Amino acid sequence: MCIRDRPVHRRPTVELLVLGDELLDSGPPHDGRVRDALGPLLPPWLRDRGARVTERRRVSDDFGLLRAALRDSAADVVVTTGSTAAGPVDFLHEALAEAGARLLVDSVAVRPGHPMLLAELP
Repeated sequence: MCIRDRPVHRRPTVELLVLGDELLDSGPPHDGRVRDALGPLLPPWLRDRGARVTERRRVSDDFGLLRAALRDSAADVVVTTGSTAAGPVDFLHEALAEAGARLLVDSVAVRPGHPMLLAELP
């Protein structure tokens, strides 16, 4: 469909998966836990850029739960926070591989923040 020779697309649906057992919803950091800064920030940021955020879900550091969340998402785009490094509970690479995803970007040349990734799910 075109309006005045401009392509028109529906707004993409986005599901936000907030990963990490160390995240707190409120209060000061303590006992190795830190405040979740991205979970509250990303939905309005995504909406401002035209996305329709369908869900924001907290997913524990559990491979099976993460795999199911990726597999069962009906969204056009799944945005995750965390789990991209190589720590003992960073399961995103493994869950994406099992889901048949193709890694398009697997790390960026910036510090801090280099363990970012972009993948395409089948």
